[in-house]
Amino acid sequence: MRRNILRLAASLGVSLLVLGLIFKLGSDDTGEVSRTRILDVFRSASMALIVVGCGGCTLAQTVLRAARYRLLLPASGGRKRPAFLPVLLVTATRNMFVDLLPARAGELSYVVALNQACGVPAHAGFSSMALSLFLDFSALLALVLGIAGISVARGLMPPWMAPALAAVTAATVMFGVFIFIGIKACARLAERMFPRLAAMPLIRKLLDFAFGLAGAIRETPAGRVMMPAFLLSLGVRCFKYAGFYLAFLGVTRAGMPELASAPMPGVILALLGAEAAAGLPIPAFMSFGTYELGGTLALCALGFSAEQSRITMLVVHIYSQVIDYLLGGIGLASLFWLRSARPAAPAAAGAPARRRARMAALGGLLALAIGGGVFAFQMRAASKIGRLAPPASGADQAPAATELDGLRRAAAPLKGRLFWSSNRFGNHEILSLSLPGLELQRLTTNSNVDYYARVSPDGKLLAFCRSQLEWVSFRDTVAWDLVLLDLAGGTERVLAQNAHAPAWTSDGRAICYQRNGDEAMLYDLETGEHRSLFKSGKGPVPANVRLDTPGFRPGTGELVATLRGKQRRTTLFSASGETKIGGGCETAWAPQYDFIYYVLGSRKGVKNLFMKYFPDRKESEQWLDIPGPWNHAYFPKLSWDATHLVYGASTGGHEQDSADYEIFLWKVGTAPAEAARVTFHTGNDNWPDLFLEPPAQ
Repeated sequence: MRRNILRLAASLGVSLLVLGLIFKLGSDDTGEVSRTRILDVFRSASMALIVVGCGGCTLAQTVLRAARYRLLLPASGGRKRPAFLPVLLVTATRNMFVDLLPARAGELSYVVALNQACGVPAHAGFSSMALSLFLDFSALLALVLGIAGISVARGLMPPWMAPALAAVTAATVMFGVFIFIGIKACARLAERMFPRLAAMPLIRKLLDFAFGLAGAIRETPAGRVMMPAFLLSLGVRCFKYAGFYLAFLGVTRAGMPELASAPMPGVILALLGAEAAAGLPIPAFMSFGTYELGGTLALCALGFSAEQSRITMLVVHIYSQVIDYLLGGIGLASLFWLRSARPAAPAAAGAPARRRARMAALGGLLALAIGGGVFAFQMRAASKIGRLAPPASGADQAPAATELDGLRRAAAPLKGRLFWSSNRFGNHEILSLSLPGLELQRLTTNSNVDYYARVSPDGKLLAFCRSQLEWVSFRDTVAWDLVLLDLAGGTERVLAQNAHAPAWTSDGRAICYQRNGDEAMLYDLETGEHRSLFKSGKGPVPANVRLDTPGFRPGTGELVATLRGKQRRTTLFSASGETKIGGGCETAWAPQYDFIYYVLGSRKGVKNLFMKYFPDRKESEQWLDIPGPWNHAYFPKLSWDATHLVYGASTGGHEQDSADYEIFLWKVGTAPAEAARVTFHTGNDNWPDLFLEPPAQ
């Protein structure tokens, strides 16, 4: 029992390790495709179709595979037909390991598991495996012929159908010739050409094994099992591609209806192309990369975009691998339990046996620890990707009399407008509050997220970010468009795609922004030119980092930014190199470029501090230490006359797109406790900006 528990621990550890790696593929950036787009497809997928396709059809084809193996084994050198249950468990285990090695070399796990679980000789396992592969090719050929026939009948024969049919036919014929003729011919040729080498004991054993394998394969048709086995193989293929097609529909129906409406024969052939690419002898873990490449090329040939095709194939692949691994893990664990029910062999005595037992126990526990650690780490990393759905809208709160009086006193001497983003109307929209009148106005009405409002120095234009999907977490800095709003006329125009975190230059002539997460750009309003300033991996900027909240100083060409990714810090870049500011985030230039301000976490009981950094003397100093419960502060923004600061703060909730942040207004130089609370709503209010009209001359 103890040995069995250790085996289960090792199996669970390996399972968690592989599942953790699968989740990593689903949660990491993929370079050309935003992780938010991938996660949005996951979120919108039809789980009913996924469960029926990846779950039900996979289970059905596993049962048919097991029945085929049992049919072939006695006719291909097996002493007797093994019981169905252990063969079914072996088949499920085989499905789990088949893609772990390139060129589907994981198929060899079937032979090992069959020998260990059922006592089937290796040559019988290899011969039944080889015949099963040949029958798979034959069934695939029949399936492609059927698809071609349907296409011809409908008058929809695409130009790539004939090459696909020729490729499958060639593969079937070549593999058949190899197993029925080639194995024996190669062994005999080696005997004749290299007699001395063939006489060596190890080589002799290999040649004898090859002759025995070839004999078992050639004798199998005499057992009259090939036609039933072919029909089972045809059933395997039908369930397999029906499952993939249902999963394809489940992934595309909600988020990509144009792909969901693709003709079924074309989709099936695209899935065949993905499987063929996965079988190539290219180094890949669980065929990730090769599978997507084959399917993407086929879907692109059907006229669909490379981005949608790649996302679809990746999500379908991940779902299918998770199901295969879950069923395979259950099969492997069940095989351990079945083996434990056998009469135990007499235990070896002495110190060596105890040492081996301790090593086995250590190995099982180590596998569990490593697998569990990787899985837990990936779950934690996935949680940092951000919300997959919009937060609740919240509700109005009645302000305390003292808070309302404080706001009125703070607003009374001011004339201007305060801008911020709020989800109180559903998804985030840009709002405006007049000063001193405190009249609320909704500036945008859009089904997507609008946030990160930045007003121009003259107060006439407002730059902000609009999500490319209905919902995008603020943690994603790519899936956004930069929009410019004319505050007088209400007209909007998109300035840039994959653009985030706009920051005006003090002269109002240009907007600095973050593009694709890793590049700082400058948009010139007069010429309409977009110019690259700094990019990750070029010049003084380290590789594999994001340039968050960039701010540009035109006179000196300096860029302040928060680095995220492989390195984390606030920093200042120039043509001469990098000046590290330190920790913190959300960097910005003061209007006169005399200092930089940013947010810094504190360990002294205060959640966050606002800091100043002076580039001329390369020193930082504390600027604002907010007392009271609303001290988890972010989003600081100075007015263009540098007299007032607006910011957002919560009582401890951190997520910037969902926590209950409220907007505050502080007159620079006054006591921190005099900051006036502006908003009173349990929804999410964030990224404020303030425009104050200059005093009359």
